[in-house]
Amino acid sequence: MRTKALLVSVVCLAFLFIQPATASQPSAFDFIASLTSARWMNHIAGSQSGYLVQQVYKQICFPLFTLGFIYMGLKKIRRKPESPSDDRSLECEAVAGENHVLLRLVHSKALEATMRVRFSGENFNCDDNPEYIKIEGGEPRSLVTVLPLDGDKAWDCWYETQWIIGVEGADPNLDFTYSLPFARGNSYRVTLADHEKSHSSLEEQYAIDFAMPVNSVVCAARSGVVVAVRDDSTAYGRSQSYNGSANYIVVKHADGTYAKYCHIKKASARVRVGDDVRRWQPIARIGINGYTNGPHLHFCVYHVEGMQRVSIPVKFNTAYGVLERLSKNEFYSHV
Repeated sequence: MRTKALLVSVVCLAFLFIQPATASQPSAFDFIASLTSARWMNHIAGSQSGYLVQQVYKQICFPLFTLGFIYMGLKKIRRKPESPSDDRSLECEAVAGENHVLLRLVHSKALEATMRVRFSGENFNCDDNPEYIKIEGGEPRSLVTVLPLDGDKAWDCWYETQWIIGVEGADPNLDFTYSLPFARGNSYRVTLADHEKSHSSLEEQYAIDFAMPVNSVVCAARSGVVVAVRDDSTAYGRSQSYNGSANYIVVKHADGTYAKYCHIKKASARVRVGDDVRRWQPIARIGINGYTNGPHLHFCVYHVEGMQRVSIPVKFNTAYGVLERLSKNEFYSHV
């Protein structure tokens, strides 16, 4: 596409700027070149050398500058981020029966998840709808049944779902020391530490961003079981609408906490849901996706309270010793 656009641009430039001039009408090229000529050319216009300089400018420099601008514009368009793509790791469907509607789990790519369902409508009842629904395993199953309050009257209902990866029940071990989430022999800079900018919410307040180039290896910082994997997205942008476009791997630890490794490269996951992983094990590579303007690893450890992910502080074993907090703009490496 870019090659075709450049070819069309060259043809248009040739037609516009190099058409022969007449006594009554100068070429468009001569007109535009005269508007963009520098003042210093006017001082040497009467000389033979001045004439040559103007011709070089008009016939070579100006077209090259124009093509350069067109090329940069096309390059920018080519690199334009894709539209946000919602995370479809968990999906439900409503199945209508003769006198009821059954909300059914179609699939879940997460081994553990918590869901909230909210209904609205007229003349309906769903007494068996708990506040939170625990999803364990991805097998299709019935979730909630909705019935009419008065079977002799018309009824209808609508629903919306909200879900997060993980379930309640953790007993976080705050004394555990994690490894840095990348391969040995590397040193990476922290671009965002805890309680900064986008890391101010309850679920992100202790998250750490490591500036890691595309294709850098991501390693497990602690042993556990893989409970969720997504690596199908390439959409990214500097808008929160891209939050649902990030790829990730989530690992559950022995104390019930979860580690989320975010912004992994498309099709780079080396583990699957249900796999046991050990500390140091390579699990993916870095890509560009989600709410970001460049490649990095977003690492966060959290536990679940109801429908809320609550991040917790993490100790790291580094070349500087065991650190309870990493600092922004500092480089860190393994022991």
